[in-house]
Amino acid sequence: MFYEEVLAKLQESRVRFLVVGAVAMNLYGVPRMTADLDLLVDLSPENLAALLSTLEELGYAPRLPVAAIALLDPDRRREWVEQRGLPAFTFFHPLRPLQEVDLVLQSPISFEEADRAKTVFTAGRLRIPVISLNHLITMKRAAPRAQDAADVDALERVKRVFGGSASAMAGHRGFGYVVGEEQILKYLQVPIEQRLEWLDEAIRFLAAATPPEAREIWQKFRKGEI
Repeated sequence: MFYEEVLAKLQESRVRFLVVGAVAMNLYGVPRMTADLDLLVDLSPENLAALLSTLEELGYAPRLPVAAIALLDPDRRREWVEQRGLPAFTFFHPLRPLQEVDLVLQSPISFEEADRAKTVFTAGRLRIPVISLNHLITMKRAAPRAQDAADVDALERVKRVFGGSASAMAGHRGFGYVVGEEQILKYLQVPIEQRLEWLDEAIRFLAAATPPEAREIWQKFRKGEI
């Protein structure tokens, strides 16, 4: 399984990271489709070196035509953000279409601040460090896509559920999906292992059913280009 394999290996290698993005949303109870794993990481040279070694061992390579070690250079990271407009550095698996790991390069919250407030989810022996719900909302508010605005709405509903004020059958049409507080409550009853498995199955389906030209459209959508 894509998610469990990567997360378990990062845990084994003692990499300091936090799960953010759509996988974090699923862990908080929002059934949100995604085909990648977004990570906010400690950008210290030691931690990045451990991270790159782990991803290389798993068979992942940078999507940019650069050596992975370039990620250790803060000036290069700044150039990618400011001159290329890249909010994240993507690793892909040459043999597994759509399986990608995105390292966040630009965040309104520092890793250290986010790490202090993190939530840790458990799936069997796997401990998954996840950005806090409030910080996840902050990151989504800072993102430019319409999809992220819909995500904020869904996450605010999660806050109400956790606050004990869920209303029956409340729903809202977001950008591409519908989620209500009753759905969140039901999804929270699904074990974390099953949620990760569902996401894996969705990736396998997309990889098998999506022609190359449609994958290009998917990539543009993820980047907010369409």
